[in-house]
Amino acid sequence: KVTIYLNPTAKSSVRGFYREAEEIYAAENDEKMLAVVYQNLADIAENNEEANSYLNKAIAVFQRQNDVVNLGWSYFVLGLNQEDAQENAQALVSYEAALEVFTNNNMPGGISDVLYCIGMLYHRQNKNQLAKKHLQESLKIALEIPLKPNIQSAYEGLSQIYLAEKDFAQAYATLEKSNAYQD
Repeated sequence: KVTIYLNPTAKSSVRGFYREAEEIYAAENDEKMLAVVYQNLADIAENNEEANSYLNKAIAVFQRQNDVVNLGWSYFVLGLNQEDAQENAQALVSYEAALEVFTNNNMPGGISDVLYCIGMLYHRQNKNQLAKKHLQESLKIALEIPLKPNIQSAYEGLSQIYLAEKDFAQAYATLEKSNAYQD
């Protein structure tokens, strides 16, 4: 995914374009394209509430279409947005929904990503045992794939937990492992 930063005038024009596309695809009953429009509107939304509204619309379409790839990633992004807005309980629900979709459809990269985010959410809540469990699961899957960015992130997250637990030797050793996977 590529992030493009637009000035406010350009962003408003793009938003207008997608809102017109939303009307057209809704009138044509083209749900597949409508869901893509919802995802794009979520990407350029003015705030998390607006983004989440569009993501929920996309999720509803992906459920009807049985599009498991986009369904899982939409739940995942919804969780990220909710966590960003400090709506941690809702974020956990969205992450769990993404995890269920990814697990049921054998998508190990998605599983690793979600487990990492759940682990870091628990870490920020000082629930370090739950955090460690999720990060270790994420790491195990990432090592099996192998998925270098996820390996690096999981080791880094585990290092933060060990540091919070004042296990400095383990924090350092784990950080060194993380550094070995950096690009």
